[in-house]
Amino acid sequence: MRKLLLLLVVLVGLGGTAISQTKIAHVESQILWDTLPSAKVALKQYAEVEKDAYDEMTAMQIEFEAAYKKYEVAQKDMIRTVREYEEKKLMEMQQKIETTNQSLKEHLMNVSSDLNAPLQDRIKRAIDIVAVRKKLAYVIDASSAIYYAGGDDITNEVIVELLKLDKAEAPTVTAPVTPN
Repeated sequence: MRKLLLLLVVLVGLGGTAISQTKIAHVESQILWDTLPSAKVALKQYAEVEKDAYDEMTAMQIEFEAAYKKYEVAQKDMIRTVREYEEKKLMEMQQKIETTNQSLKEHLMNVSSDLNAPLQDRIKRAIDIVAVRKKLAYVIDASSAIYYAGGDDITNEVIVELLKLDKAEAPTVTAPVTPN
């Protein structure tokens, strides 16, 4: 953001000559993501991992609720030491649920990062290819810029390069990502 603001200040400060010498273009990053076939594969993989995590948490919660209901029914007939032992088991189950929940959240963040990193790299390289070819000084993401002065929209040219990179680099068979 600061770089964009600094760029605008420099361009305005230098006047029209700087603008005519500096070549600026923009892309629509969301369109790039939506066009990328391997992004669809990554989303599917993430959804599968997320579903497995949800199923695991649901199973643990159901197990806890069943144990708690069993405890509630039987507690009035328990002696103090048995009741305390059963309460301790319930607290341990609840702590395990919380620990597993946190672990699964971290796992999902790591999976997301692992799946997105090569896609982001591919998008950046496609933009770089077009920027070098067109001798552009700056390429701005129009979807996240608060203000930009215009320039050519190179989204379609980047898509062409991106699809080439994706075809060459995207794995054809993907193994499911499972938690540790």
